[in-house]
Amino acid sequence: MISREAFFRRALLLPIIGPLLLGIGAILAPPVLGGIGVIIGGSLLYGGAAYAVFAAAMYWWTRGKPWPTVRRAALIAPVLFAPLCGLNMAAVFAFGAPAVTGGRDQQVLQYFLEGAGLGLVFGYGYVLLTFMLERARHPHASLDSEEAEASRSRKSAT
Repeated sequence: MISREAFFRRALLLPIIGPLLLGIGAILAPPVLGGIGVIIGGSLLYGGAAYAVFAAAMYWWTRGKPWPTVRRAALIAPVLFAPLCGLNMAAVFAFGAPAVTGGRDQQVLQYFLEGAGLGLVFGYGYVLLTFMLERARHPHASLDSEEAEASRSRKSAT
């Protein structure tokens, strides 16, 4: 069985693999997954590039970190990712969509804010899913006791 830290590092792929599979499903079985697949699959267009960079950085940073640190990083990851998602979405629209109403700057700001909001919503959705999968893997593990144990080991090392 893989460690909790390794599980969380591998779970960083979930926001890429999940929408990709749903997008393919929407193409292959439109009546079944049509709307949901397009919406979730579209998240790759609006946040995929930014997320790929963010996930690679998180993967690198969490290597060798203890479980409590990885868990805390997972909880704040959507907040760190939201501005990147906003920038990615604003860039997609700034370079790909014509101005319809209002000034171009106003639209770019609107898309940035929408992207950041969607980054938070989807981000915490994936964090919740990851924690639920982790809890299913270790149904009797106590998060608090592990953090206390890690704290004791840090104190004894000093």
